[in-house]
Amino acid sequence: MISNNRSRSEESRVGKSDGLRGGRDNKNETEITLDVLQNKSAGSGFTRVEERSAWATVILWFNKGGLVMYPLMLAALLGLLLSLERIVVLMGKSTGSARFMKRLNPHLENNRWKEALTICTKSKTSLGVVLQSIISHAGNSRESAEKAVRESLLKELPLLEKRMVLIAALGASAPLMGLLGTVSGMISLFKVITDVGTNDPRILAGGISEALVTTQTGLIIAIPILLIHGYLRDRMQRIQNDITANGMEVMNKIWPEQN
Repeated sequence: MISNNRSRSEESRVGKSDGLRGGRDNKNETEITLDVLQNKSAGSGFTRVEERSAWATVILWFNKGGLVMYPLMLAALLGLLLSLERIVVLMGKSTGSARFMKRLNPHLENNRWKEALTICTKSKTSLGVVLQSIISHAGNSRESAEKAVRESLLKELPLLEKRMVLIAALGASAPLMGLLGTVSGMISLFKVITDVGTNDPRILAGGISEALVTTQTGLIIAIPILLIHGYLRDRMQRIQNDITANGMEVMNKIWPEQN
């Protein structure tokens, strides 16, 4: 009798423990299911944010800057177009000076002025234009050739320096425009805080961060424009050095007795 009661109590305990385990297992399965669903929903949310960030973030960033973003974008567009135009022009004005002189020197050494003049006429480089003015005066005095060189340089140098000042001005003015937008945004922010008042420092920090958007944009625009301007100035200086060195070499070959 006693043994039967004990066996029944043990069976009931085992049943209760199995029931508890089953309840825990069901609870764990429910929690895992919820976690999976939450992860799926979070993943779909991240996907939507990533899809939106390509274009919507740019629009949001532009709107945060306010009206000053419009002249900043105009300065960026003008700086890009003018820089590309100058790169194309300067590359055309300085193409293959070493090869050009290698073709020209044999005619100069053999006093074949007509052939040398033809080579210079066909060339569209600044060096070809200046050397053409020298060789065309080969039958005259060196003084007349030097005057012709000065006239050619007065025509060619402005073509090389064209729009360089404007590119430099765009690069220098972009940070100033950005700073103007930041100062205007800070003034508006403090005016609102003075009128309405706030105890939340996050609102102040958010307003300051939005005001700094224009300064950031101005620096982003100015840095590449100034770097390109430096490259263009260097290329222009190399063209002028090639003209000076090769022009002097050609004059010394045509009038060797006057070196």
